[in-house]
Amino acid sequence: MAQRNIESDTIIFNAAISACEKGSKWKKAVQLSSLIVRSKVKLDVFTFNAAISACEKGAEWAKAVELFSMMVQNNLDLSTMTFNAVISACEKGFEPQKALHFFSELARNRLESDGITFNATISACAKASDWKKAVRLFSMMVTGKIKLDTFAFSATISAFEKASQWDRALQLVGKMGQSAVKMG
Repeated sequence: MAQRNIESDTIIFNAAISACEKGSKWKKAVQLSSLIVRSKVKLDVFTFNAAISACEKGAEWAKAVELFSMMVQNNLDLSTMTFNAVISACEKGFEPQKALHFFSELARNRLESDGITFNATISACAKASDWKKAVRLFSMMVTGKIKLDTFAFSATISAFEKASQWDRALQLVGKMGQSAVKMG
């Protein structure tokens, strides 16, 4: 009977954290996740993914990294979604080196990156005016057959723009026009 209550409490907490995240109430989501840690409720990957996503929406990269570390400490299975959320939080918090660190960790954990992984990391590089890393990531998308989208092109073009690499930006705009990705 006690096990059933713990499982139902986990489901209730997950739903509440997810609702807070979707409602842009990231502080409440983080408070709920902290409450779970102190209680006897079973920690699970869904709880942390929702809380990390909430931190991303609040640009609270440090709290997202802390929650990620708690997942590792509690031996919870990490997923591409987990890494995407923490990379996005680092990107929104203007922490490109941290975003690149988690991008590398994803591969070390033998998980597959996706368009979200690349787009958030490229955007982090663009914010840091690191066009060379942005282009390297963009090229990895192409060679890895990751679907290119408008966001990948615009983030890479933004990296060129911030580094005053106008000729390269215009070349990429031309490639975007030739690709299946629609502008606008």
